[in-house]
Amino acid sequence: MSKLAGVVVLFPEVFGHPPVRSMEKFLKHFAELEPEFEESCSVLEKARKYRTLLDHPAGAPVSNWMTFRTADDRGIVVFHFGNAGRSGTIPEGTEPPPSWFPFGDADWYVDPPFVPYVDAALTELMGRLFLKIQQFGKD
Repeated sequence: MSKLAGVVVLFPEVFGHPPVRSMEKFLKHFAELEPEFEESCSVLEKARKYRTLLDHPAGAPVSNWMTFRTADDRGIVVFHFGNAGRSGTIPEGTEPPPSWFPFGDADWYVDPPFVPYVDAALTELMGRLFLKIQQFGKD
């Protein structure tokens, strides 16, 4: 994502000056810019939140994990889960566990993004942005 943001800033005449220091703001900007970007940005934002949960453990409560074979053909998935913080908050990008979740004392869990969907979303967003660059000035 940061590499894509690095390309976008090279074309201010096409994209203006979108935020590029925060991938959350970058994705929100493009999701709001045009409806065609919204779905891809939503998938990428979920992946960003998941990566933040894993890569920045100091900002998140202690978590546990379990493997589970899903019924939706994703195969075996690693779910992270845990308890709310002292203030009752749960990490960004997580949600309360569903009724089928085997650990009833968990306050939150995260269903990780499916990598092929993330790859497809990034490919689609890149394609749409590069098409805008290619078409600039042809109107």
